[in-house]
Amino acid sequence: MLREKYPVLLVASLAVTLIYAVIRLCVSGSAVVHGWNDFAPLRAGAELAGTPGLYSFASNQRAERLASGATMKITYFRPPFYAALLRPIVWLPYPVAYWIFQFAALGCLAWFLRRWFAKPLDVLALAGIPLVEAFANGQDVAFVVALAAVSLIYARRGEDVKSGLILSLCTIKFHLFLLVPAAILARRRWGVLAGAACGVAGLAAISFLVQGAAWPVDYWRILHRRDMHPDAFLGISVRGLIGDRPIPLAIASAAVLGLFLWIAARETNYELLFGFAILASLLIGYHVYMSDALLLLIPLGTLLAAPRRKVATHGLAFAASSIPYAGIFVPGPWHVLAPVSLLAALAAAGGAGSQPAAGFPPAVSRAGIPARLTDPSPRR
Repeated sequence: MLREKYPVLLVASLAVTLIYAVIRLCVSGSAVVHGWNDFAPLRAGAELAGTPGLYSFASNQRAERLASGATMKITYFRPPFYAALLRPIVWLPYPVAYWIFQFAALGCLAWFLRRWFAKPLDVLALAGIPLVEAFANGQDVAFVVALAAVSLIYARRGEDVKSGLILSLCTIKFHLFLLVPAAILARRRWGVLAGAACGVAGLAAISFLVQGAAWPVDYWRILHRRDMHPDAFLGISVRGLIGDRPIPLAIASAAVLGLFLWIAARETNYELLFGFAILASLLIGYHVYMSDALLLLIPLGTLLAAPRRKVATHGLAFAASSIPYAGIFVPGPWHVLAPVSLLAALAAAGGAGSQPAAGFPPAVSRAGIPARLTDPSPRR
């Protein structure tokens, strides 16, 4: 479908992805091979779970150096329950754990693409740079993409409590789902809300059990360290457009929030609104970078099966492609193309109308054809 609708965009995305991948390999190929990337802080967090050093910069760097032979610029800054879940990787040699993690992430992404799109290879060509960046950085965004997709599949079946329970696991990167609760409330999916609340409560209990009562304070402090967040121009949110100026950043975020709430008041389909919530969350998040753009594939797959949403589909296809991210590291103003493309996609979603689409992807059948699945009625 992408090949037929966007042949020029697909070819251009593939071309810039190949160029980007070659440059990335030349610049940091050794780091990718040895796991000197964001996997190291995750592994350090797994080792330090249950100790006072979980949110200590010095303790994390020491753990990173002993395990991988190098130290990273950032440290572990995820919730304690995630560190506890990752604990088994500490039992393995660092290179083995690293490559298991990488292939597990690729496996989750492959499952998602197979489930969500009729032609997965077209999607790989389209969104190549976010995928390359996620792999090169040892990122775990593919896990939350798969979890969010599973949550939507359960919601599509009407199994809302299960949908919410799965969705609660996305709190490993909660800053990418900030507005999803608003989508749940707007569509009155009380089962999803109940399942998510139970799941979050359980994960919070694990966090307190593992890390003690003081961890929220330590967590807050580590999140507010300036050196934990790469430069603003590398971001794809409105922060990448405005920088770290608090008042303009707050105004821009409020504008995005207002636009999303306007969409939520009009959009009648939960699955579409869920995708738009992800798009808006990426825009208002503070720590949002290229690899996180893989989450845009969720609303893109949904919109591709919604023929009456052409403008929104066009905007999201461009935002999810490699083109907006190709110039982030290039000197000059090119980095603003990423946040501007996301803003344009959200604006297009706001003007897309509120008619429910005829069907939604994708459980792809064995013949490779997206199944036409309707959105269950709102839970009242």
